[in-house]
Order: sequence, then structure tokens, then C-alpha cells
Amino acid sequence: AVTGFELADITVSNATAANLSGSGASYTFGLIPTSDGAITASIAAGAALDVAGNPSTASAVFSRTFDSVGPTVALASVSTNPTNASSIPVTATFNESVTGFTIADIVATNATVSTLSGSGTSYSFNLLPSGQGSGTAFVGGNVASDTAGNGNGASALFSRTFDSVAPSIVISSAAANPTNLNPIPVTVGF
Repeated sequence: AVTGFELADITVSNATAANLSGSGASYTFGLIPTSDGAITASIAAGAALDVAGNPSTASAVFSRTFDSVGPTVALASVSTNPTNASSIPVTATFNESVTGFTIADIVATNATVSTLSGSGTSYSFNLLPSGQGSGTAFVGGNVASDTAGNGNGASALFSRTFDSVAPSIVISSAAANPTNLNPIPVTVGF
């Protein structure tokens, strides 16, 4: 058991020590982070005395990394817009490694999602258009988390216009058939 241990005996960086409690051989306190990053705490030699009057030794440096910011995610594709591809490859890139990301976390409109693969910061999937027009996808918020347990922010809406209908050609003329017009006026419409 020791006596004389006080909050002022704790040296911290990137944090504030608070709420010291305890007695004898066991004490607790909280570290209130100042900002994201490394946080350290240590106790200098002589911070407390045992019953025989012996001063305490210096502690080892205690450290933790404080991370309060959730990961971000961006969706991109090498597919042009508009596209006639029936399977649009999409990459989901997180700014830090995440876990818990599944195919069910991708919300699609006028399309379906297939074949999710990847891990860490990079995932890929295919967006399969359901019909002509705009097909969209986005990743919802708080569906994946970083190593500190922070949920991700939602992605921006990814969109591609699917157009697989080939243009038809109609050739016509205002000239009667048969005609004596020379040249014969011809109109081409697509």
C-alpha cells in the first residue's frame, strides 16, 4: 500500500488526467484525449511512499492511440457514363481499413449488386442494371467499422446510365416514287 499519490503526479501527453480515485495499492483515473493520435501517461519516481517510507519507482509509459473519426468510403468505376455494359465494375475504397462490410450494405436502385470481394480498404462489386436509364448505388453509414470501432460515413451516390438499345436508322424522302427530281432529296433519321 502507498500514500501520497495525487493526480498531479501523473504526466500525460495529448490528454488530461482526471478523476483519480483509490487508496492503498490500487488507484484509477481517466485520460481525456485532447485530439486524435497517440496518448501517453507516466508516473515519475517518488510519486508515492510505502509504509516504510520507500519512494515508488518510475512507471513504464502507458500509451494508447485515440481514434474518434470514422472511415470514409468512395465509389468509383472504370466504366464510362453512359455505358452499354451489362455488368458495371465498381470499387469501394475506404480511407482506412474496415471490417464488417458486406454485400447487403450496398443499396442499389434500378440495378442489383453482385460479387462483392476485397478486404481492408479496397472492395469491388458488380452493378447489374435492371433496365434502361440510371442505375445507382451507395454505401450506407455505420455499416463497417475501423479498428477503434468507429462506423463509416455514407458514400456519395454512384450513378451510371445504362443504354443498350442500338440506334435505328430510317431513310426517307419527300420525293414521290417514281420521281423525276435530280438529285433525289433523302433524309436519314436515327
